[in-house]
Amino acid sequence: MSAQIQERVTLPTFVDPVLITAFTTPNKGGATASWAMGNLMSECNAQLVAELDAAECYNYGRMRPKFERRDNGAEIEWPTNLIYAATPEGSDHTFLFLVGVEPTNNWQSFAEAVAAFARRAGVRTAVSLRSTPGWVSHRETAPVFAIYSNEEQRARFGTPILPMHEGAADIGMAINIALRAAGCDGVDLFVVEPFYTPGMPCASAAVVMLDTLRHAFRVSYDGHALEDVARAQDQTFDQLLSSSPELRESVEAIESRAGRRLSDVGFPLSTPQHVALDRSEPPVDQVVNEVENFLRAQRS
Repeated sequence: MSAQIQERVTLPTFVDPVLITAFTTPNKGGATASWAMGNLMSECNAQLVAELDAAECYNYGRMRPKFERRDNGAEIEWPTNLIYAATPEGSDHTFLFLVGVEPTNNWQSFAEAVAAFARRAGVRTAVSLRSTPGWVSHRETAPVFAIYSNEEQRARFGTPILPMHEGAADIGMAINIALRAAGCDGVDLFVVEPFYTPGMPCASAAVVMLDTLRHAFRVSYDGHALEDVARAQDQTFDQLLSSSPELRESVEAIESRAGRRLSDVGFPLSTPQHVALDRSEPPVDQVVNEVENFLRAQRS
């Protein structure tokens, strides 16, 4: 069965709409992109306009739904894929935000359903937001890279091009390929965040991602609240560095690489053939476990 779009309200007439997508992946990192988009949606007072009913796109044996205790009972939280709309003051575009959970099954049907919605809504430009861990420091500006469908979008965003490597695709790429087949310009936007921010949104990387969107579409965005969160996170990681000689040495080694190339930031971390580790750097699992223990202690 193909995934279907169920419209919560009748779609209004949009102003040169731009579709922006971001997906969370349960039990993995990469939460920064969807968190950044959530901040932007809140700032723009985005309103719900549609939902992608995609129950058949999830294998609950592999990805268990969450439950919450409410009123002495329990409630299952099923994956949702919601589409919100906002037209910021002074903007030449309506932004359609698709925020959801990465499907585990029927990717082709899912991507085609998103493309069908985009055609009905009159979308001509689509941007996919992604975050990935790499060999970067929280004390540096997070690197941003992109894959563009044409030179016009490259000129608009102005971020370095991410070289295409054959291999496994993610849902963002599958959707943007379907959208391009439907006649939409596409931009796959990637931000690289420190590998030692396990499973949590990286506020400083989110700030850079939203600044990139703001520049590309010339929209105003009050990012002071997010910048405050970024400063607080950076202070926490500075404390961690002061108490962990291994992580401090690793971060200092990262920062000492002047004039780094794309391969030097280890993008993405899951493709080790692109990463040359220094002997001074501890194993990733060891560092991540140490960070998680530190953050757990901070919360207690």
